Amino acid sequence: MKKTKSKSSTIATFSLLITLIIAMSSPLIAKKLSPGEQAYQAFEEGRYLTALKLAKQAAANGEVQANTLIGRIYAGGHGVSKNLQEAAKWYEKAANKNDVHALVALGHQYAKGIGLTRNSKKAADLFQKAAKLGEPQAQYNLALIYTSGEGKKKDLYQAFK
Repeated sequence: MKKTKSKSSTIATFSLLITLIIAMSSPLIAKKLSPGEQAYQAFEEGRYLTALKLAKQAAANGEVQANTLIGRIYAGGHGVSKNLQEAAKWYEKAANKNDVHALVALGHQYAKGIGLTRNSKKAADLFQKAAKLGEPQAQYNLALIYTSGEGKKKDLYQAFK
């Protein structure tokens, strides 16, 4: 007596096999990264000119964080000549769209007069905007400003708030 598999049993086995193959290979299927994500990846890998090119594409497509990355590339002289004025220009574009990292970076530039004319009031306003968005570094810097009275009226209550 010869046993034979039924047609439905063969189909079920084949379906299970295909499902297992797909499940096992899914981590290998790479998600397509946006130009901005590709730019950050290139930056982290030290491919700064590639990061700059991709970030400019991403910024042109409306990816706000890409402006911040471009600012960081110019501020640090990563693959390009260090240019703090150019960095500030890109940080400002992102800061105008509430990117907290750009708000803090631009705030530092104004607070210290790095590549820009020192302006404690503008620095305080940028830190305050980032602090309201929950950025801890901005909250700390704003507390220092309220403690010193430089850029905002001295207010120890606000400093400890």
